[in-house]
Amino acid sequence: MAILALTAFPIGARAEPAAAARPQAAEATKQTPKPGMGLLLVTLLDVDGQPAPGVTVHAYDTTTKNSKELSKASTDKQGRVAFDLPPTKQVTCTAHVKGKPAPISPAPGEKAGHGEAGEIRNGATVEVTVKLRAANF
Repeated sequence: MAILALTAFPIGARAEPAAAARPQAAEATKQTPKPGMGLLLVTLLDVDGQPAPGVTVHAYDTTTKNSKELSKASTDKQGRVAFDLPPTKQVTCTAHVKGKPAPISPAPGEKAGHGEAGEIRNGATVEVTVKLRAANF
């Protein structure tokens, strides 16, 4: 499983809900989270530092040993994706290209730890930028 640390901007992708109650990706121009939720904005770059469109990003609640997938969505043309997520102490993301885990790292200048988006708070927005570590997908 490739771990993704997350910095983003307003985004344009929708989650692929596995269940009706599952959190959904935010609208393309969404700037604030839904009531009772936090907003996670992720920008994914390729190995050359360019936007990585069409990559599936999974967001997991990793507060406990038994991580739980909260949502997933594909990056837009600018390599961005947004998630409305319930408040949780620790969110970790992964990236998948063509269905296979893709290794990622924090983008240059990012302070987020590898694979960790951190705490999602009610009404707050977390922005993260990550970079794919390999180009051969």
